[in-house]
Amino acid sequence: MVLEAAVCSHGVALGWDYYVRDSIKRGDLQPLPIPTQSSDYQEYLVVNPQSTNRESVEKMIEWLLALAKQTRLSLDVTI
Repeated sequence: MVLEAAVCSHGVALGWDYYVRDSIKRGDLQPLPIPTQSSDYQEYLVVNPQSTNRESVEKMIEWLLALAKQTRLSLDVTI
């Protein structure tokens, strides 16, 4: 349901690679244009390209990236 909402331009979807892979290949979803991180954990942030520059979207991205970094630090995971 979250992926369907993102495909319909209703927001951001977070999903594991095996959930979003086909949608990205078809062009229904776009991966966020940020450098990829390598770890035992995989996170992808997918944003509608038309929404990337919206302040609310930028704040959400910043919050998610900070949360991911904090989580990695608390688990002592190096990137």
